[in-house]
Amino acid sequence: MRKLINGILITLWVIAFLVFTLVTFTEMFNQIPNIKFISYMTFIVITLLAVFVLILTIVNNYKQYIKNLQNRLARWSKLSPRVNQVGDDAFHELPIGILVLDEGLKEIKWVNQYAKVIFEGRLIDRPVAEISASLADYLLSDNKQPITISVKDQKYEVLYKDSFQVIYLFNVTSRENVKLEFIKNLPAIGILNLDNFEDNMTNFDISEQTSIKGEYLSAIADWVDEYNGYLKPYGDNRMVMLIKRKRLEDMMAKKFDILEHIRDISTNYGIRVTLSIGIASWDLEYDELSDYAQNAIELAEKRGGDQAVVNIQNQKIAYFGAKLESITRSSRTNARLAAQMLGDTLNKADQIYIMGHDQTDLDSFGAMIGALKMSLTTPDIAAYLIVDMEKLDPTVTDVYNYLLSMNHLVTKHVITTQEALARKTKDTLLMILDTQNPQIVHSKELLDLKLKTAVIDHHRGNEASIKGDFSFIDPGASSTVELMMELFSFFPVEIQLDAPEASVMYGGIILDTNTFTYRTNARTFDVASKLKDYGADTMMVKTWLRSDLNRIIKQNELLGKVEIFLDRFAIVKTEDVFNDRTFIAQLSESLLEIKNVDASFTIVNFSDGTVGISARSFGAINVQLLMEEMGGGGHLSSAATQIKDVSVNDAYLQLKHILELEYGGDNTPMKVILLEDVKGKGKKDQVIELAGGYANYLISNKLAVFANEENIKKLEDKKEKEREEAAKYLELMKKVASEIEGKSITLSINVGADGKRFGSITTKQIVEAFHEKHGVMIDKKRLELANDIGSVGIYPVTVSLDKGVKATFEVNIIERRD
Repeated sequence: MRKLINGILITLWVIAFLVFTLVTFTEMFNQIPNIKFISYMTFIVITLLAVFVLILTIVNNYKQYIKNLQNRLARWSKLSPRVNQVGDDAFHELPIGILVLDEGLKEIKWVNQYAKVIFEGRLIDRPVAEISASLADYLLSDNKQPITISVKDQKYEVLYKDSFQVIYLFNVTSRENVKLEFIKNLPAIGILNLDNFEDNMTNFDISEQTSIKGEYLSAIADWVDEYNGYLKPYGDNRMVMLIKRKRLEDMMAKKFDILEHIRDISTNYGIRVTLSIGIASWDLEYDELSDYAQNAIELAEKRGGDQAVVNIQNQKIAYFGAKLESITRSSRTNARLAAQMLGDTLNKADQIYIMGHDQTDLDSFGAMIGALKMSLTTPDIAAYLIVDMEKLDPTVTDVYNYLLSMNHLVTKHVITTQEALARKTKDTLLMILDTQNPQIVHSKELLDLKLKTAVIDHHRGNEASIKGDFSFIDPGASSTVELMMELFSFFPVEIQLDAPEASVMYGGIILDTNTFTYRTNARTFDVASKLKDYGADTMMVKTWLRSDLNRIIKQNELLGKVEIFLDRFAIVKTEDVFNDRTFIAQLSESLLEIKNVDASFTIVNFSDGTVGISARSFGAINVQLLMEEMGGGGHLSSAATQIKDVSVNDAYLQLKHILELEYGGDNTPMKVILLEDVKGKGKKDQVIELAGGYANYLISNKLAVFANEENIKKLEDKKEKEREEAAKYLELMKKVASEIEGKSITLSINVGADGKRFGSITTKQIVEAFHEKHGVMIDKKRLELANDIGSVGIYPVTVSLDKGVKATFEVNIIERRD
């Protein structure tokens, strides 16, 4: 057709050209009379010949075009049945599972045969969540990129086509097994460090030091050999280790038991040497991988030592150990160096913003006052406390109002976030005290300005911690106030405090140590003594920390709801909404007064829409690690978290799950509900009892859930719904059977003179003919033929619709007459 159109356009162009030429020549001939007639006739003849040739060419092209179309149509006519058969085979025979879903992506409306092989059982009209929880989660997510799911012991890549609500499942088990084997053999580099070794050897002679160090190194070498690793010392107390990823995972499964072994050796000698480990396993060159390992060991030491930090590609950084309070303290040399560096940092700024964390407490506010006093020693530099009143806890609000009432100097240096944003300069220094977590700073707006920062904190950091231009982090300190007082001691300029300032800072220590109960050492008492010398009023501090009557009544009410879990954990949960985080912390402190309780947890709704958990312990339980698993942090004996988009009950169940995994005990039998078939153990949705360790393994890999009252109720409801659906399906199949039973259809075939048939009758032809005549569509896979259809005659066909539900109809085969 395109050629025909082009030919017509060319013809029109030629005619237009000839007309133009004719007119031109006529005008010329009129001026030369002698040759006018002859030339005119010659021109007409040439023109007619040109037009004739052009028309002939167009006609030939059109005939060729029609011929090509006929050839293509003939080829397609021959191919079409084969293409249809290929498509039919692809739907039903190839090992590709196909599921067609409803518009809401909740229920299955059609499946091919291979999908039935994958999932087994009836699939039509069943919710996707019932056959695969991971598949249901995938459909609910916004990200519809292909994923890989597990069904029994097979792996399938899921491809979703939104325009048709169709899911394709490709068996990629072999590919995934190869990938898994590759990952298991990836290298891991570890750096190991004996913490505090030199400081603890001062009381031993040379031979004893050599013997003790040899015992440590021997224990570490034996441990590495157990995992077929390579160990090489470098530096005085450092070693480098090479192992494979699969061996690293074995170490993680045993939670780096070498840490406890090293502590036992230290206990035997009455010293406080621990082991810190940083390990990285990525698919990288060794020089890059070693950088990751170095970052991991630095993080382990920054968090207080006595722990392992593991950085595995595409996984959240994992922490192990740190079961006891940090014994790694910054030395006085480190404090002196930090004070000098901080002084230099302050001198380079033209103004200083000082802030703590959200819901600023007494330790944070006291440290802010200390930082203000330090900043004011630098001439010609403006220093401000960032205070948004709604972000102070009630105790600090009372303290601030007390300072306002006496027109204290501190209140003259207070501005809000909005005022700070308006005044900021390129040389502004932002000091962040009592937190490293970017999510809970007092003013995220100021943090987002990317100013130069100085961070001073006594909490353990993690990979998400704020990276300050200056940092002084000591998890062994009782409070941030204690760190500020240590910096005072070595600051180039002497700093003086008045009584109200000293009282606030003293209150910070009292709050964080629970009146010198937790994280208290000789340096803590030394700092408290200095604050008393400055005039700290202990009775005033006591007054600030008192509770009003309503708080005490509410606290007693919640204490009456306490649950003792695993005989050692006290848990209180309430749907009540709170704004006072100090009250929640005090409630957790009170729960520790219960005999035999090692750790306590209070779970509440906060007014900002999050669910908060306050955790406390006596030190035998590291609540910081528990809260880190839930997105929070803190200290070994004092930690917390805030969780978005969950209910109090969800957070409660998550906490109990973590406690069960960590402290449930490997030998304690546990009942679980299987989410998938587990070879040798049971089928999906079966309630079984397993050893605690294996049960926890299944739960952590999302193959099972706790068989608690709530989950059992969900399982019973699910089974009841399945029974109802099965009954409805059975009735439907019986109705379909009644519509099929006794019916007949007629099909024809070509038969030769010798009675030999040409062509064949397929199950597809049978179901299509039945649908055309009776309006009932039958799945061709459900047809059962008693005999092959090989000649003219009547053939009975049985349709198996469900267990015990069958129907029979007849197929009448006749000779086709052309």
